[in-house]
Amino acid sequence: MVGMMKSWKLLCLFFILSGALSYAQNAPFASISVNKNEVYVGEPIQIVVTAYTPTYFTAPANFENVKISGAFTVFFKSEPTSNTFNRKRFSGIKRTYNVFPYESKNLTIPPFIIHVTTPGPEGGYKGAEMTVRSRERKIAVKDVPDNFKPNEWLVANNLRMSERWSDNTKDVKVGDVISRTVERTVYGTVAELIHPIDWDSLPNVSQYPARSSIENIKADRTISAKRTEGVRYLFEKEGIYNIPEKEITWWNPVQNRLYKKTLSGITITVKPNPDLGMITSMKDSLENLNQSLLKEQTKVEEEKKELSILGLSLRDFLIALAVALVALSYLIKILKITYQKYKVKRAHFLQSEPYFFMRFLKNISTQKRDHILNSMYQWIDKLELEQPTMHALNKFIKSKNLKIEIKDIEAQLEANKKSLVLNKKTWIKSRKKYLYKKAHSNVKGDWINPQTLAN
Repeated sequence: MVGMMKSWKLLCLFFILSGALSYAQNAPFASISVNKNEVYVGEPIQIVVTAYTPTYFTAPANFENVKISGAFTVFFKSEPTSNTFNRKRFSGIKRTYNVFPYESKNLTIPPFIIHVTTPGPEGGYKGAEMTVRSRERKIAVKDVPDNFKPNEWLVANNLRMSERWSDNTKDVKVGDVISRTVERTVYGTVAELIHPIDWDSLPNVSQYPARSSIENIKADRTISAKRTEGVRYLFEKEGIYNIPEKEITWWNPVQNRLYKKTLSGITITVKPNPDLGMITSMKDSLENLNQSLLKEQTKVEEEKKELSILGLSLRDFLIALAVALVALSYLIKILKITYQKYKVKRAHFLQSEPYFFMRFLKNISTQKRDHILNSMYQWIDKLELEQPTMHALNKFIKSKNLKIEIKDIEAQLEANKKSLVLNKKTWIKSRKKYLYKKAHSNVKGDWINPQTLAN
């Protein structure tokens, strides 16, 4: 008897575990992939995070923001995808990121948290909100190679550089100032990782760096950065000065090669100047200019602090804030009521026949076979037919054009093509005919106005 009880318990446990495993294999989940597990400082890592469902999404997936310590993160785009797991096709939404580590320590990519709305397991139809998470990933980050200075190390796919000198390089006297501006456009990195140029010092020449500017330029799948900086040279004695050429190097991670470009050197002949007193005046002017820039930056920061209370006194600001909070509370109540009504209408629409037909038409334009077939049968399921098939639809409406279209689809499927070409006009006319016949038949149904998608 005791043995039978143990066997019964084991059998129950087996069925429970089997059911849980079956549900897990057909439940929404998240995945993460990286293109590299070991990189140098500054070398980009491509991360792809995907939310999958065994059915379809009834609302856009909401990816929570993730902060990766020790790295700059650049988001590129979201796009639909699909994949097969355990011989079952899953629909997905994937996001692509580039991560640029700026510290030579192991990088931890925390789990991405994604909120999805989907019918979930097979057989369901009502969209339900749920949360999925990707796994944590570790990336090894190597330090700058020994034969490089940290402030000269740059990882990039390519680099374009231009240089400008002031117009007076041919006629320079003691006390004159010439300016030099260098612009670097670097592909495959962020501006924060482009180190400033280390200008070579010269005897009897004072140097004053100009204000630099940086800019990130992001496209759909690539990023580049621009850094513009300059220096001013004050010549204090006459003579011939050779400003040496400057090598700018970068390491290409794709080709695993080091590249370099050179800023050309220049020779400056400085003539005597009878008005030697102007050197002190010029140095003072340049020092004052640097101080002015510092004061300007401090003033901007102070103005930002003042703008944090909108230029009002503390008392007036608190009164205005109290009035705004009262008005905001009423606005929130109105918005909540409006949103709830919208949410109900939206939920009904997302389960309606017009919605699924619109998705079907949209997928026809992509010519992707799996997407088209999935959306087509999801729409046909919403129709009142003897069977949820193309042939049953044609049997009901008796359309020659649809009959030809069905034969063409079957021929394409037999050829096992990944793409599928459909005639959108044929399907629009077929739906109009179906809705017309349904509206004039004796069968009653809770259909939306046939004119909803007439166009």
